[in-house]
Amino acid sequence: MTEMHEFSQQPLVLIVDDQSSNRSIVRRYVEAAGYLAAEAEHGMAALEFVRQTPPDAILLDIFMPGIDGIEVLKTIRAQRDHHYIPVIVVTAAAELAVRQQAYFEGADDFLLKPVDSATLRARLRAAIRLKHVLSRVEAERERFALIADITRDITRIESISGMLAHVVEVSSKALHADHGNLFLLHDVADVEILTTDNGVAHNLERVKRVVKEGAAGYALRSRETVRIADVRDDSRWLALDQSAASVRSALIVPIGDASGPLGVLAVYHSIIDHFSADDQVLLELIAHQIIGPIRQAQMREQLARQTRQLQLVNNLAQSLSANLDLDSLYRSIEQELQQIMGPVAIAWYSYRNAVIDLAYTSQRDAFCMPNDQPSLHVLTELGTITKVYACVLGDDTLVPITQQLLDSGYQGCAAVPLHHQARLLGVLIIAIKDRHITNEEVALLEMARPHFAVALANAQTVADQAARQTEQAELGYLRNMAQLAGQMAHHFNNLLAVILGNTQLAELDAVDEAQRELLSEVVKHVRGGKDMVQRIHLLKGASRSNPAPFPIDLSEALPSLIDQALQVHHSVEDLRLEIQPNLYVLLQERDLLTLCIELLNNALESGSSHAGIVIKAYQTEHATVLAFRDAGQGIPADAFGDIWQPFWTTHGPQRLGLGLPICAAVMWRASGSISLIPNDPEPGVTALLQFPLLPSEAMNLT
Repeated sequence: MTEMHEFSQQPLVLIVDDQSSNRSIVRRYVEAAGYLAAEAEHGMAALEFVRQTPPDAILLDIFMPGIDGIEVLKTIRAQRDHHYIPVIVVTAAAELAVRQQAYFEGADDFLLKPVDSATLRARLRAAIRLKHVLSRVEAERERFALIADITRDITRIESISGMLAHVVEVSSKALHADHGNLFLLHDVADVEILTTDNGVAHNLERVKRVVKEGAAGYALRSRETVRIADVRDDSRWLALDQSAASVRSALIVPIGDASGPLGVLAVYHSIIDHFSADDQVLLELIAHQIIGPIRQAQMREQLARQTRQLQLVNNLAQSLSANLDLDSLYRSIEQELQQIMGPVAIAWYSYRNAVIDLAYTSQRDAFCMPNDQPSLHVLTELGTITKVYACVLGDDTLVPITQQLLDSGYQGCAAVPLHHQARLLGVLIIAIKDRHITNEEVALLEMARPHFAVALANAQTVADQAARQTEQAELGYLRNMAQLAGQMAHHFNNLLAVILGNTQLAELDAVDEAQRELLSEVVKHVRGGKDMVQRIHLLKGASRSNPAPFPIDLSEALPSLIDQALQVHHSVEDLRLEIQPNLYVLLQERDLLTLCIELLNNALESGSSHAGIVIKAYQTEHATVLAFRDAGQGIPADAFGDIWQPFWTTHGPQRLGLGLPICAAVMWRASGSISLIPNDPEPGVTALLQFPLLPSEAMNLT
């Protein structure tokens, strides 16, 4: 019935006639002209052939059984895809009415039987040439319409990601590609956005390598389209992932203008040499048309982002200007950064009195650093930086981040050193999830940095004032308690002295051994009472008869005093001393010994071993600091308000609870201060004693 047409460069002519002899004659003429020929014996067969394999021309008889030639002609012309197929009517009917009807229904030419070979060949050549011209014009019209539609549609899409996805989808369909990609560049070397069909996600580092080293990179550098017939034989091809293994041919077009490269648009197919020169022209036209809308969208998004970020900075400045306590301020900073940058984890390392302390963290396990010299050195180095320091986690040793953040998907990091009035407050460390920190975010953090510094300085000042007020109230209470305890100790001391003297006399006159043992036990308890009274007396402090305080060089005095304080505890070889030279405090040596005894006893009673005790002495801008660090059980958080009260203890009724109150009384008399700082996250606490700096002439007296 019909002959199926395989793809060829030769035009295909369909001969439709119900007479086989007519078809045979015409077929010989067609093939002699260099065309392929196919036959249909009736109208229905002709329409089916055209539906399956549109020919380049049709030689159509009019009078046939069933569907005649006029109906076949009307049906073909009603179909848009077959509108330009030339149809030459070949009939024996010479009537003018037949010819007029044929032309009216869309016939391109009219021949009477019997057909002359030369005439048929000339009419076919002209018809097929015209068909090719019209098809070419139609194809160009469709391409221009497609480009116009892309330009119109992408300007209606608000998000740039949606815009790029639309371009990839339309480009793939227009070129009958399997899938495509669109890469945009953040700068010449860095990929900002990757858009693919079907939402395929790619490893960003792999994409960067493809854009730098592969055919995409070649297209960007040369600004020329790369058409790869077979990716397996092309050394420039770098597959993005496993899904790209099915790619056999590719077409990659650079996107850019006088302002510089913008990115690349690529389409792929699983058939070798799928893309033609016409496909290349079309994709280049598409790439050229989308440059303007993409740059405008980028500018809109950048402007919107900058406006949003400036508004957030303004909101941040307003929220931080409120009188917030430190904990509320840390949480407020975290919340504002979440709005600006998305999922972040923050940590605030505070610098106070040359001590680096983790004051706040949103991810405790991830941000806790070992309290060792290398870590402290790293933080000190960060404190010397005068601008925001951005880096990639895992690639930088300067920012102290632990492995937990990397395991949780955090990639970018920024260290923000905060200074106020030439004083370092600390370093704010920000880790961001699933991406790197952008240049815009670094600029934003630079804008927010002064607001952070002022807010933290104000909150710290308020906290210090509140602490001083509390300290003054506690010192007043302690002074009153010390006076009362001193008076009680004086009376009890006299009473115990009388009891002890009489008991010792009675012991000499004892009549038997049982009486002597009883009196000996009384003497032991009375002496214990006298020792307790003497410790209570320490709360009252020095009397006028005691010698005046004198400048003491800690580097010379501390080792021997520590040795005396720990005589009852045997070995002290594991205890670590770190004392800077030429450190002086104005204090009686007896009071310094009392501090050492009480604090070391307190550390050992808390469960710390000698190896866990570290004593440091150093000087800051405002004070001479003596720090006793232990590794014991620490102090419960709810107990910090009571530990300075005499006779309050966490060690049970067998302890007096006088150690820390005695130390507080000694520091009060020395015009200094004492505070306890938990060794978070490590066990134990650090007792921080701060003495006023002595003038140089006072130290010269020594």
